[in-house]
Amino acid sequence: MDDTTCNRQGAGERVSALHPVVQWLPKYTSTALSNDVIVGLTLAIIVIPQGLAYAALAGLRPVTGLYTAMIPSLVYTIFGTSKHMSFGPFGLTSILVLDGLESQGFDGKACGSDPTGKDCAEYESAAIGMSFLVGLIHIAMLLLRLDSLSTLLADSVMTGFTTAAAFIIGSSQLHTIVGFNTDQSSLYTTWFGENGWLQNLDKTSWQAILCTVIAVAILMGLQDIDRL
Repeated sequence: MDDTTCNRQGAGERVSALHPVVQWLPKYTSTALSNDVIVGLTLAIIVIPQGLAYAALAGLRPVTGLYTAMIPSLVYTIFGTSKHMSFGPFGLTSILVLDGLESQGFDGKACGSDPTGKDCAEYESAAIGMSFLVGLIHIAMLLLRLDSLSTLLADSVMTGFTTAAAFIIGSSQLHTIVGFNTDQSSLYTTWFGENGWLQNLDKTSWQAILCTVIAVAILMGLQDIDRL
């Protein structure tokens, strides 16, 4: 085997390692395609409203949530190494984007009040810049092999992180449940502050709460049906 053949094989292995799609795509069958179409449609039913909701959490326009739900999946098709990974917007990350940009003086409510305004454009540009910097940090962590640091996190830490995220996300949406704007500067003020819910029960829209209860009941009912 000459050097040219060895170099070609080495280059092919490097391409396969960076782009696993070149390995499985030639073996892709029509049966796999039909299964993927069904799975894709099922996930779209979940991802579309989820993306819209997470965009609102981040203070961005709803269409941004659709972009973040679709584009990462398409990119991962080329570079992904696992068939079971899920990519897209995440609730706690959306809240961190909002808090981080507001701490730097950007108006997190600009896109909600005036999606075509200058403040909304500046806020979205800042969010894109933040996402780009986070991507660079992830690449640097990959090159430095820092993924092993995740093994230092105990299961109890991750459980506490997940539980806290659920409380934060739920509280951040309290104003839509009760029908009036609550103080969202912190978890405590959202519930107990001067402009919190418990101090302003008289402003509560019980129609909004009723709609929330019905929606949750439907979701729980569908979940029980799925288990049958």
